[in-house]
Amino acid sequence: MASLFHPELINTIYYECSDESNFLSNFFPSTFSLSGHSWPTVLHYFIARKFGLKEKHLNDILLMTVTLDVHLYSRDPKNQTDVIPSWNLEKKGIMKEALKAKFEQNIILKQKLLDTEGKDIIERAVDDSYWSQLASGTGHNHMGKLLTKVRSQLKTPPRRLITSQLIKPNTVTKPTPRTPTHQPITLNTPQTVIHESKYMPVMQSSQTPIRNLTYKLASQKLTSSPTTNSIIIPCGKYKEFSLLSIQPFALEGHHWWSVQHYYQTQKYPNCPLVVDQILKTASPEAAFKIGTDRKNSHLMVENWDSIREGVMLKALRAKFCDDPLRTLLLSTENKNIINNNGNEFWGTGKDGNGQNKLGNLLMKVRDEMKRTGF
Repeated sequence: MASLFHPELINTIYYECSDESNFLSNFFPSTFSLSGHSWPTVLHYFIARKFGLKEKHLNDILLMTVTLDVHLYSRDPKNQTDVIPSWNLEKKGIMKEALKAKFEQNIILKQKLLDTEGKDIIERAVDDSYWSQLASGTGHNHMGKLLTKVRSQLKTPPRRLITSQLIKPNTVTKPTPRTPTHQPITLNTPQTVIHESKYMPVMQSSQTPIRNLTYKLASQKLTSSPTTNSIIIPCGKYKEFSLLSIQPFALEGHHWWSVQHYYQTQKYPNCPLVVDQILKTASPEAAFKIGTDRKNSHLMVENWDSIREGVMLKALRAKFCDDPLRTLLLSTENKNIINNNGNEFWGTGKDGNGQNKLGNLLMKVRDEMKRTGF
C-alpha cells in the first residue's frame, strides 16, 4: 500500500497498524487498570475522562469493542455538552497517565517501548496537528513527546547502595548503556483504521503481600523455597499467565480472546445461547461470570468435572504455542509455578493447601515444549 506521506522524509519510519510499531498506538488492545476500572485501550480511558467518567458515558464507552467507535463517540455533537470544562488544560496529563499505566502494567509492551531507546517517536496522522505530525512535517506531535517521557520514566533507576545493608560494590551490576541510533519511529494512526478490542471490567485485586506468600506456600509442604525456586502467578511479568489475561489464540477453527473464553464455552456444548453470550462478551472476567452463573448450571455438560482439566490443558497449549508467551513460559526453567489465588482446584486456595492445577498444567505444557522442541 502506498504511503500517505512524503518519501523524502527519510528519517521517519512509516508503518501501518499491522506493523511492528503499532503497539505505540492508542488503538492498540492493551488492557490496564486505572481510576477504578480496567480499560481495553488508551483511547477508551482517555475519552471516558473527557466526559468526567460520568456513568451514562462510561457504560457506553466500556462496551465498545471497536476502538474507532470510541473516537467517533467523542466527536458526536450530542455529547459535547458533557465534556468537562477543564478538558483542554487536563488532556495532556490524562493521556500521559494512561500511557504510563499501559506500559507499566503490560511487561511485554514495556520492554518493546524501552527497546526504542535512542529513537525519536513521531505520531503521524492526516488531520491531527495537536497529537501528531502531519504529512507536511508540521504539528505538535504531543503523543510522540509523551511516549518519549514515559519511556524515560520506565527506565530502571540505578540501584542505591546502603551501607547498613552491607552490600558489596562488586555485587551491583551496572547496566550496559544503549547505543543511540537516532532513527525516529513514526506512529501512523489514520482515522480509517479499526482495532478491535475487548472491554475488561474492573477486577477486584487483593494480591497477597509477598511477605505472606512464604508462609502460605510453606503450608503446601513444597520441597523448595518459593522465593528462589518458585514462580508466583499472576504477579509481575507473569501476569500474562492469568486466566483473566487477554491473550488471543486460535483453537478448533476459532479465535479466542482468552483462555477463559474458550474454557467457559466448553461447559455448554448443547446450549448455543449461553455460548453466544460468552463469545459476545467483552472481557475474560465477564466470560467467567456467564459461565459460572448458577442459573445456567443445569445446562452444563454432565461430566464437566471429569473433563475440565483436559479442556484447560488444550487451551493452555494453544495460548503458549507462540512467542512471546512461549519464551516467557520457558524462561521459568524448572521452577515450580504457583497460582496464588483462593480457588481450591486451580490455585493455592484460601489456606494455601489448594491443588494448584493451573500451575501444574503450565509446568506440563512447559515440559512438553522442552521435550518436543516446539
